[in-house]
Amino acid sequence: MDFKTALVKHIGSKIKDERLKIGLNQNDLGEKIGLTRTSISNIEAGRQQPTLDILYQICYNLGKEIHFFLPTYNDVSSLITTPENTTIDKLKTNRLSDSSINTVKDILNKYKL
Repeated sequence: MDFKTALVKHIGSKIKDERLKIGLNQNDLGEKIGLTRTSISNIEAGRQQPTLDILYQICYNLGKEIHFFLPTYNDVSSLITTPENTTIDKLKTNRLSDSSINTVKDILNKYKL
């Protein structure tokens, strides 16, 4: 998963969680902001990126500030699948020491693998 996809999925998931907490269905939220239920569903699933003005309208209707829905860079980057992340995950499951894992990371970075 790339960075943009991870970001959009995170935001959508938070929107869904908050919508459900206040007992609002997708159709009702969509009507409040001029979107269809399908668009709300797609935003929540990370299949559609909301524009900034739509995101602000969602925030207003869910009673949250925009920063509530925005993750940190580290939160999103931890979701990204890269060759390095995949290799490091495999190494961790094989119980290599942190020192050995750092050595492998250095090699991967050096050769841009």
